[in-house]
Amino acid sequence: MMQQPLFKMQLVDFEPDEPTAQLKKIGYDQAKNKYAVKRIEDGNWIPLTEWLGYSLCQKLGIATPDYIIGYDESNTPVFCSKWVDGKIFTKQDGQSEKGQQDILLEVLERYQEIFDIIQLDDIIDNPDRHAGNLIFLPNIPNVLAFDFSLAQITKHACNAVIDRAYKNHTDTMRKII
Repeated sequence: MMQQPLFKMQLVDFEPDEPTAQLKKIGYDQAKNKYAVKRIEDGNWIPLTEWLGYSLCQKLGIATPDYIIGYDESNTPVFCSKWVDGKIFTKQDGQSEKGQQDILLEVLERYQEIFDIIQLDDIIDNPDRHAGNLIFLPNIPNVLAFDFSLAQITKHACNAVIDRAYKNHTDTMRKII
């Protein structure tokens, strides 16, 4: 995790960089660093589940992109994951279970890291682990885990309604591993 700055990190520019279901904005700080920005309006629990997932990864030695709590244009706190350029497998790379098997064969030497991430996803009840939510960096043995938006653990803790309608990609990854 990035060290918290002495002064709050203000996002000064935004772009809707091909938004996904849980990522609606990409933000930039004054130094032009790029961040995936998760806000309460994207889903009440999303910033909390992101922070919890990243924090647990840090404690367990699972690599993630750096993250920080920043502030958006309305001065609202938001979860910011620093943008990392690396190989991310898209749906086009592995739309089927067979496609995901082929992807995972390419990164077989990172089996233990992927297995550890799936174990954490089981603990926090995250149904959304798939090859597109992992960053593979060249010449580095670690896999970076990101996207804990749909983890249900915070909902369990707050007695909120648990959303079970989402397809469980984590089960598919577990079967492949």
